[in-house]
Amino acid sequence: MTGYRVGIVGATGVVGREALRVLQERTFPASTLKLFASSRSVGKRIGAHVVEEASRAAFHDLELVIFDTPDEVARELVPLAAAAGATVIDNSAAFRMEPDVPLVIPEVNAEALRHAPRRIIANPNCTTATIAVPLAPLHKAAGLRRLIACSYQSVSGAGQRGVDQLWAELQEAGASRRTPDRPRGSAFAEPIALNVIPAVGSMRGAVSSEETKVAAELRKMLCRGPRRVRAAAGCRAGAEATGSRARRGTGGRSRRGARSHHAGGGRTRSLPRRQNPRR
Repeated sequence: MTGYRVGIVGATGVVGREALRVLQERTFPASTLKLFASSRSVGKRIGAHVVEEASRAAFHDLELVIFDTPDEVARELVPLAAAAGATVIDNSAAFRMEPDVPLVIPEVNAEALRHAPRRIIANPNCTTATIAVPLAPLHKAAGLRRLIACSYQSVSGAGQRGVDQLWAELQEAGASRRTPDRPRGSAFAEPIALNVIPAVGSMRGAVSSEETKVAAELRKMLCRGPRRVRAAAGCRAGAEATGSRARRGTGGRSRRGARSHHAGGGRTRSLPRRQNPRR
């Protein structure tokens, strides 16, 4: 049977399962498809596939390996898969800013795939990906100078634990007709059901790790990208609004794009670190 020998590491997680679904849905030409996870999941079945343990010896006969694991796991296993001869597509943040690892969205900078000396290809943060696809042609045509962005993200961004916590809290709220008074899971420090939490990732002073990632990754993918990137990455929901300003006009139109606003009409801004997330 012709095709690629493919592996998915982190196959039992939300994103790993989605990667498997997409490969199958698109009839990706895989002659071999192996699923890997931690030792806790060894022997589980996902469809016709049995989950194996991700280890140094697991990658020796694979050509393409997709990783969706925590950063610390990626740092350990991604180089091993690449050293075994596989091309690795990594969804973690472990290698995104390494100078010899391309950070790629095919619709934005597919040409970067030509230079992958370590056989590692990084995917950007999901917020960055959503913004970068429409911004790339604008940057090419007009030269972006400043970007203001605000994201509203789903609980699944925190993995299966986030989804489980939401459902547990929704069930409790439905039964009691009251919002939960404390979290019913470990994904979020505050209850997430019927709530908006104005922080994604860890805080670094007054800026979240999500905001820092968006700014750095956009600059890398767009090369000489906007010097001023302000990303208010604040909430677990499911929409995103952006505004931008270019160096020069496009077709004689105004140089300034409309600034993004919250649904309530306020200008996008970073929220104070100590603000009550339940307001």
